Amino acid sequence: MNALPKIDVHIHVVGTGCCNSHCYVSEGFKQRYTFKLIKFLMGITDEQLKTDIDETWIQTISEKIQASETDYGVLLGFDHVIKDGSPDMSKTQLHVPNDWVFKQCKENNNLLPGPSINPNREDAIDQLEECFEKKAVLLKWLPSTQVIDPADSKFKAFYQKLSDLGLPLLVHIGGERTFKSYNPEYNFFNRLELALDLGVKVICAHSGTSILGSSERNQYKDLLYYLKKYPNIWVDNSGMCNPGRFHHTSYFAKHELIRERTLYGSDWPVPSNAFYFLNKLGPVKTYKLEKIKNYFERDLQTKRALGYPDSSLTIANNVLSNLNHWV
Repeated sequence: MNALPKIDVHIHVVGTGCCNSHCYVSEGFKQRYTFKLIKFLMGITDEQLKTDIDETWIQTISEKIQASETDYGVLLGFDHVIKDGSPDMSKTQLHVPNDWVFKQCKENNNLLPGPSINPNREDAIDQLEECFEKKAVLLKWLPSTQVIDPADSKFKAFYQKLSDLGLPLLVHIGGERTFKSYNPEYNFFNRLELALDLGVKVICAHSGTSILGSSERNQYKDLLYYLKKYPNIWVDNSGMCNPGRFHHTSYFAKHELIRERTLYGSDWPVPSNAFYFLNKLGPVKTYKLEKIKNYFERDLQTKRALGYPDSSLTIANNVLSNLNHWV
């Protein structure tokens, strides 16, 4: 019997629109420290941003996954902010078209499509059906940045379609610093009740954790409440080894209920390091982990060392849709 594939459910795509990708990055987002930091850490030049970054970004992801223990990674699209049914470019910070995501997954056999559809679109349900027909494995939202209120009753038909299709919703819950948040309260667990009650499979990114040093409400008690109440809710551990969330990780990795509902996610290209856990792992183990140059492998091995079980790498096989088409 073949072993279940190991899947990373949370990999970000960014592009400037070169290479006929039709991706978009706003000038405001380019000025954020998070964009500048990632650009610096990845060694991206201004010339690359103009010429080939959209293709080299995908190529780097595919190659690094190939060289890691992970078998597949989910590429995440990113829809516009929508106002009156149409894109609002004054608030849209990033756009990664679903067509670009599907194209790259067809061309790279270790990548899986996670499109993004803002339900405020007039044709949102039509787009949802189209993405499912193209074999999407999940749908991605960042509510506070895409200005999506998950609790809005007008999304009931959209949720019902998601539920009928069995397509999971990967939704950012908790603090957000990479992008500007227009409505931080949209990232609260209690906004998910409508979707959960309608049977939507929901994966809460970053395990719903707050950012270190922020004034954000800690949603830990909410996390446990919803995990106990709803069998159709999961979390991922993406971004749990970065400077904003590492203070939660050691405990979450050993909490029985959280562990059994956690899917593995890297959050690439957000930095992931082991040195935050020096007091937990000791200098020798920390040094060995930090010497791993492949981001994907270092992130995976650090989370394993902290106590996340190997099942977190394979549980996605029981949650994602359309895997038989890709795997």
